[in-house]
Amino acid sequence: MSRVPTDTPLVAEPGGVRDGFPPKARIYFLLTACAAAAVSLPFLGRLQHTHSWSSFLILASAAAVARLFAVRTPADQTYHADIAFLIPAALILPPELLVLVPIVQHVPEWLKMRYRWYIQSTNICIWMLATMGAWLFGRRLVLDSHFISSPALRVAVAGLVGCIVLVVVNHTMLAFMLRLAPRVHGPRDGPLRAGQPLDRLRACRARRRHLHALAAETTG
Repeated sequence: MSRVPTDTPLVAEPGGVRDGFPPKARIYFLLTACAAAAVSLPFLGRLQHTHSWSSFLILASAAAVARLFAVRTPADQTYHADIAFLIPAALILPPELLVLVPIVQHVPEWLKMRYRWYIQSTNICIWMLATMGAWLFGRRLVLDSHFISSPALRVAVAGLVGCIVLVVVNHTMLAFMLRLAPRVHGPRDGPLRAGQPLDRLRACRARRRHLHALAAETTG
């Protein structure tokens, strides 16, 4: 399975501006957190009866480790390989364990990069909704149904559907946050340098201004 670009390295804005979490972004975060709680809490009561802990530990740990090793390109794009483990998790794990995968997936990166609480909390909630969407459409509506007679084809279609749903939900929800919080900062000691989905728009804008300033100095 191939890496999917989800992040772009952050370029610090001039003047060292350190804006807080905008009010509209806070409201959006609360709505996202409530939605994540609504889709996860009903399943957590099943944890005492689940028997797939070994699969959960393997997939969640693999996703967490993969997220720590981002590949950055000269075009300022960041590639994470963790999605390669999220689709199998959505198709294999029961929902009560699947909702825990985004937490395990992001906590090690959170501790390493020291992202601000609202950045990584929002990412966890968004990925939780995305993986649960992949589970609903990929597993419940395709893999667990019998409208495709071939088991191999059914698994392939379920994986494709789950991947599409996961990417669409993730990117759509991130796009809203990017519009509401284009100037969010990450680590406690300064602007993000490792890149995070919430900062994609701000990075693009800052880079565009930097290029324009260089062009103006050259022509001047």
